[in-house]
Amino acid sequence: MLIYLRIHSFHRMVLRNGSPIFGTRLAGGLLIIAIAVSLISILAAMSLVRGFSLWDNSLSDLGVSEVAPLFNGGLVVSGVLGFLMAVSLGTHLGKGKPLRITGTAAFAGAMIALAGIGVITEASGQPHSLVSVVSVTLYL
Repeated sequence: MLIYLRIHSFHRMVLRNGSPIFGTRLAGGLLIIAIAVSLISILAAMSLVRGFSLWDNSLSDLGVSEVAPLFNGGLVVSGVLGFLMAVSLGTHLGKGKPLRITGTAAFAGAMIALAGIGVITEASGQPHSLVSVVSVTLYL
């Protein structure tokens, strides 16, 4: 099956069969990949740091350890993929539905904050705490 993109306007891309490229299948795929990337990067970083314990350390400690690129990179990639998922889902399901738009906007904000946690590490002090609180608040 040959799939190619046509651009009808600046923001409306469709597949050959006329279905929008931004839709639930793309959103689902992005979500699965985002979850896998975050879980693998967090678990790998935890296993590589000697003496790390979830009971004694915070996950943010991994962001300033010797495995910081793995941990922080995983958060940034997961945040970007999650943001794209929210945009895809919002584009497909949010037309004329204010509550759905609000929900996908909150999720998109949470994903931006997740990527921000990977960029603004614990070493920065107060900015990291602020981004972390915003992220957790938007998850809820």
